[in-house]
Amino acid sequence: IHVIGRNNLNPKLLLSTANVFYDTPILSINLLNIQKKIYDLGWIKNVVVERRMPNTLLIRIEEYEPLALLQKNNEHFVIASNGNKIIQSNGLFNYLPVVMGEEAEFQAAKTLSILSSEPSLFHQVWAISFISKRRWDVYLRSGVKIKLPEKNPEEVWSKLAEIDRNNSIISRDIHSIDLRHPEKLIIEPTKKI
Repeated sequence: IHVIGRNNLNPKLLLSTANVFYDTPILSINLLNIQKKIYDLGWIKNVVVERRMPNTLLIRIEEYEPLALLQKNNEHFVIASNGNKIIQSNGLFNYLPVVMGEEAEFQAAKTLSILSSEPSLFHQVWAISFISKRRWDVYLRSGVKIKLPEKNPEEVWSKLAEIDRNNSIISRDIHSIDLRHPEKLIIEPTKKI
């Protein structure tokens, strides 16, 4: 068996799914059946299974790229850009941003693309939450919550990045920044006890 394109998929799982052994006659292998089983493994975006005579089975796969960790009911799933759940998180992808909220997995790619347009801010993002299926709250590693508007979030995100470059606003002792109001930046300080 020759496999091309495997990056994250467990190789032992792939081989056990193919269920082909060294002494299996090459012409007796049901290629479509193997292909269908491999599609069900989660990581697989596309797969082609071919015979290469005289004795090689070629499995060419294209895996989904992991986008984020979807948090649902205290569980985390690695998701792709189209919202597909790839696998339940095993801790290997804890570097990915966490996505929360009803139907968030289907809207996350666009929002993460907007957020990544400002790398200085994006590297501080640890989670995003889809609020009422309309807009996003962004949570930074420092504990600051940023409330994005429903319309034109990319504009206000860029403005916030510019303000932060000039005034280091994100590193200040604040609880939240509300960007939902046009032409306003509402800052809520951290409450002292």
